[in-house]
Amino acid sequence: MATSSRKMSPRLDETTIGDRVTAEAEYMRDRALHRVELSPTANTWARLAQAYAALCDDANAVSAARASIALASAADTTSVRIAAEILTQHGDALSAYDALLPMEKSTALAITFATVAHELGRTEEALDSLSGREGPLVESFIGFLLVSREEYQKAVGHLRSALFGYPEDADAAMNLAVALFAMGAKKKAIASALRASRTAPGRKDLSLGYLEMLLEVGDVARAASEIRRLDHSGVIADAHSLVIQARVRLMSGEPARALALLGDALAEAKSENNPTLEAEIAANRETLRYDLGKIDRDSARRELASLMKRFPDNDAVLLNFCHVVHRRSEAPELRRAFEHLDAALSPERRAYVRHQLAVLEGDSEGAASSALDWFELEKDNPAAASAAVLALGIGLQRWKEAEKVARFALETIEPSASLANNAAYAIAMAGYPLEAKKILEPWMNSGFVVKATMGLACLAHDELQKGMRLYREAAAEAERVDFDSRSLMAIYQALIVRQLGLYDGDRRAVLEATALVPVELPDDWKDRPDFLRLRNACLHNGYSWPLSL
Repeated sequence: MATSSRKMSPRLDETTIGDRVTAEAEYMRDRALHRVELSPTANTWARLAQAYAALCDDANAVSAARASIALASAADTTSVRIAAEILTQHGDALSAYDALLPMEKSTALAITFATVAHELGRTEEALDSLSGREGPLVESFIGFLLVSREEYQKAVGHLRSALFGYPEDADAAMNLAVALFAMGAKKKAIASALRASRTAPGRKDLSLGYLEMLLEVGDVARAASEIRRLDHSGVIADAHSLVIQARVRLMSGEPARALALLGDALAEAKSENNPTLEAEIAANRETLRYDLGKIDRDSARRELASLMKRFPDNDAVLLNFCHVVHRRSEAPELRRAFEHLDAALSPERRAYVRHQLAVLEGDSEGAASSALDWFELEKDNPAAASAAVLALGIGLQRWKEAEKVARFALETIEPSASLANNAAYAIAMAGYPLEAKKILEPWMNSGFVVKATMGLACLAHDELQKGMRLYREAAAEAERVDFDSRSLMAIYQALIVRQLGLYDGDRRAVLEATALVPVELPDDWKDRPDFLRLRNACLHNGYSWPLSL
């Protein structure tokens, strides 16, 4: 499921504008209005701005905050901080910036100015305003700014200094967790995230940050335990927390329950008026419905294409659409969406979409190049490893390079049927069929693809009769799923026999007698990437198309 990371910004003020009973909020507003009438100072205007904000009267809150900050001096630290926070929260950070810029700044006001500058995208200016200043809160905010710029190594020292001076700084603990996680120190990161969530147990954002890290490392048991703790503490579920719960259920092998939770999360995101999260949830939900067989691929593609039109700037929708497209004719739609979002995508997501596009378009060189980029960026991702092995091996016949990637992946990544299959394919073709057979043995009940690859390994080990029999069995199973798979399997078998150098002398007669009977190509083969990959491999080797024994 596509998700996004979150960083915790230290708050401007210890005062939190939370939900209040309407009558009490109105009483506070009336008192604040009275005080402004008696004495219109920076302080009284700031308190009035707070009262309006508590009533969700945004226009009057901003107006009062502007009045406060216009009257304020450097001595009015609390008033300036309150007014700046309200202006920033309500989309008018520029007014706060303009008022703060000429002021002589104490450390407290420098932090306020840094917050506003960062909100406006002026992070370098924010860092400059804190240069030469000391104290735990300064260190905490510098650490946050560095994390936001992905300068994780630099951030760690500042955040640790902040926590040494003020151990109860939950934001510093969470930002330290984000930095450590990005640097690969995942156990330390999770420990710091746990510290953050326990330091401020009422902060749902911290608990969810901790949960997301647990899920990233696959610690489903601890994630489930944390969800139970939150339930018992009476934390009200929102859209984000429901998504986290869905991910836990999915990783626990409960996809039906995950799908139901995503439905609840979608409804909640709509009620929260959060279109970014709504789009992400809706896209993940459609993909899960397809993966569970609730809808067919074409239905999933149509639903996700519709979501892309509604949410053209949402990368989660693009990634899910990328997962379900499977025809060359669908590549232009994906390419248009990709080009629109290209600059906003992370490097790993960009490499993934480029790979998928190259595969759809039948570009074997492009598929290999982008798959390698993707794998370099996500060396712990089995899908990236499988893609690199497949593109290098079957796509370009660069078997030694494919073997190298395969061995690295098998040593460092949790195995799966797909990864084991592709790795064994490459290792067998690189000259190590016995190793390939050992890799495949635990996965023989995973489907006809693994059985066919075991047939390949047997052929590479000169076990002709067994290898050809396994191919026949795999083709029969494949045909029950998709009739065109038999045509594909027959071409694969013919290609492998030739690549292994078996199609000569006495063996040729044996192989022809036991080979799969050639089947005509499907009418739409030019629109199908699996056939295009095989066609390119045949042409690369100078073989005829379609190939047969």
